[in-house]
Amino acid sequence: MNRWVLGIILVVVVLGAGSWGVLSFRAKAKYDQTRKELLIVYPVTAMDQQRKTFLADVQSNWTCKADSVGGPNSEMVKLAGMTPSVQNLIHVFNYQMPEYAWFSPAQNRNAAMIGLLKAKFFPTSVDKQWHISDNEHLVMLWANKNIVFVYRDEPSGMRETMYVRNTTSNQASQAIGAEAAPQPER
Repeated sequence: MNRWVLGIILVVVVLGAGSWGVLSFRAKAKYDQTRKELLIVYPVTAMDQQRKTFLADVQSNWTCKADSVGGPNSEMVKLAGMTPSVQNLIHVFNYQMPEYAWFSPAQNRNAAMIGLLKAKFFPTSVDKQWHISDNEHLVMLWANKNIVFVYRDEPSGMRETMYVRNTTSNQASQAIGAEAAPQPER
């Protein structure tokens, strides 16, 4: 009888280990696929004088279409388990998923959650760069030739502002736009 009990226990352990292995390999395959799809990262560059002039023009002459503290990107940063700030926003959007951790499902879940947030909300950019201020509490993302997002740390939270180019916008933004516009491939 002891042999039967020992045999049953052995079968249960083998089946459990086999099931865990199959599920883990499937989860790893999906995880690795997602990891490969999220390799896009925008470099963070300090604002040079030209970008500061462009930002001043945007804030002065473009139309503010949205301006809020605690807006959608702040909520996304909170969902990632972080306090909304310029640095944490950049961290989420530039997040690189680590290698799959075989014995840490919690790490895999957390990495996949932040990766999903990045995948769903990743912004497009004309010049594919985050332009950050000297004090690192303001960042600008040039979404397309007519839209600029500005994120700023404030005591009450992260301010998110979207500016849209007026059709009569001044020449400073047009000059920078011509320089920074993507060039066609040859």
